[in-house]
Amino acid sequence: MKQYRIKLFEGADGLSKEIAILAAKSNGGAYLPIEKLQGVVEAEKLLYPSMNGGKQAEVIGENLLHIDMDVGGKIETVLSIEEIEVMEVMRLEDDTEVIAEYLTGKLNGQAMAAHEQADPPNNIDY
Repeated sequence: MKQYRIKLFEGADGLSKEIAILAAKSNGGAYLPIEKLQGVVEAEKLLYPSMNGGKQAEVIGENLLHIDMDVGGKIETVLSIEEIEVMEVMRLEDDTEVIAEYLTGKLNGQAMAAHEQADPPNNIDY
């Protein structure tokens, strides 16, 4: 599952905050690809050039969006949005019966290994 890690820096303006909110709503909601977030910035620059003309929205690599703007005479990053992959945590109750059998000695180590091979947990690298 993809989510965004959002960092809003000092000097961020209304547009940067709106993009941060869109990214936050995307976490756990309707997912917006990082390119669409960049597109929103570009559209706002076209619609309101006097307010947003000096902003730069740049996708770095495949998963990082930076919004830079003039802050006190210096070009600084005011928003960083990083797309990350979030792994689901294995829930203990999924294997409760197998664990109970193993702990009580009803399931030996070889059978436990066979169970893990047949249905490995999603979040553990082998």
